[in-house]
Amino acid sequence: MSNDPEAWIEEEPQTLFDAKIGRRSLLAGAAGAMLIGGGASGIATKAQAQGAPLSWFSTGTGDPVVFIHGAGGNASIWFQQIDGFRQTFQTIALDLRGYGASPDPAPDFSPANLTADVVSVLDAAGVDRAVLVCQSLGGWAGLRTAVEAPERVRGLVLCNTMAGVAHMPALQALGQAAASVNGNIPSLALTPEFVANRPEMAHLYRSVGVGNRPNDPEIAKRFTGSGLLPPERLSDVACPTLMIAGENDPIWPPASIQLIAAQIPNSRFEVIAGAGHSPYFETPETFNETVMDFISSIG
Repeated sequence: MSNDPEAWIEEEPQTLFDAKIGRRSLLAGAAGAMLIGGGASGIATKAQAQGAPLSWFSTGTGDPVVFIHGAGGNASIWFQQIDGFRQTFQTIALDLRGYGASPDPAPDFSPANLTADVVSVLDAAGVDRAVLVCQSLGGWAGLRTAVEAPERVRGLVLCNTMAGVAHMPALQALGQAAASVNGNIPSLALTPEFVANRPEMAHLYRSVGVGNRPNDPEIAKRFTGSGLLPPERLSDVACPTLMIAGENDPIWPPASIQLIAAQIPNSRFEVIAGAGHSPYFETPETFNETVMDFISSIG
C-alpha cells in the first residue's frame, strides 16, 4: 500500500467514497424542531454561500456553540445535545451542503469551500466567534474553519474524525473499515451492543438518514484525496482544541487519530470508554459533560 494519501485513495474501491461521503439526507432541517421540542424556533433560516442557501437553526442564549454533523445525519441528529446545551449556550446546528434542507453541492465543490459555508452561517446568526463541535465528516469543516478563519473560532471539538487531514494511519483505518463491511461504512456508526440494547434509538438514528442517496462520486473523492489538508497545517490551529475518540470506534480507533491531536497546539485527546463511532448518540451524557467541561476550561 502506498504511503502517499492521494495515490492510496486512488487504489481504494469507489464504495469507500460513496459510503462515507457521497450520501445526502432528504429530511428537512425542520425535522430537528420536532425532535428537539419547543425551544427550536427559527428553524430553516437560510445563509447564502457558494451561490445557494444553507440551512441552519439556532436556539438558546449565551456563548455560541455550533454543531456540525457527520455523514450519517444532519442538523437533526444533535437533538440529545441541543436540549441540554441551549440552557446555557446559543446553540446552532447546520445542514452541510447535500444534507437535510441544504441544497446539493455544485459539481466543483470541494473541502476548500467548507470554511465559507461555516462562516456564512456564523454571519447569518450574528455570531463573531463560536466553539465548533464536529462529528466525523463535520471535522473536515471545523478544522478548515479553525485554520482558515481563526478569528471566528473560539474553540474546536473534533469527534471521531480524521478532520480532513492527510494522516496515513487514519486513512488506512478508514480503508480497512470500509473493506470489512464491503463499503457499507454507515453500518458501523453504532456499536452492535447499542443496537441490541437500544433498538428504538438505533431505529431513530437510521430514520434521520432514511432518505440518504448517492451524491457525486467526483466530489466525494476530493474529501479523501486531493482535498485533504497536509498535516503541517495542524500547527496553524490557534484555538484550544479537544479531540474525542470512541474506545471501540471501528472506523477511526483512538490510535489511528491520536497523533492528529498531538500535532495541534493547545490540544487534548480524550477517549470515551465503551463508545463506538457515535458517542454523542450512544453516550450523550458522557459526551455532553466532556464537551461542556472543555468549553468551561477555555473561558
